[in-house]
Amino acid sequence: MEKDEILARSRKNGPDEREQKIFLEAYNFSASVCILLCLGLMIYSMVRGERFFQYSLLIFATLSADRLYRFAKLRQKQYLIVGLLALIPALCFGVLFGIGW
Repeated sequence: MEKDEILARSRKNGPDEREQKIFLEAYNFSASVCILLCLGLMIYSMVRGERFFQYSLLIFATLSADRLYRFAKLRQKQYLIVGLLALIPALCFGVLFGIGW
């Protein structure tokens, strides 16, 4: 096989390492924007005296899911600990939001 043919086949098989890194960076950036937006909306709701549990739920659920997924793939203990610590307030805020408190 020629060099060009090998490169063409590898491109058909999916994203290369550079593209994968860009996808990961984009995901991390978008998750950070989502969390910051939720924080801003939460503070805005608190100032206005409105309920804010839905934003807290989104923040802690995102953090928990991220860390627990990392633990499942990497088996590093710190991810399990942080994931479980973030899961506790996520569940609490979910219950508070669900009961309409």
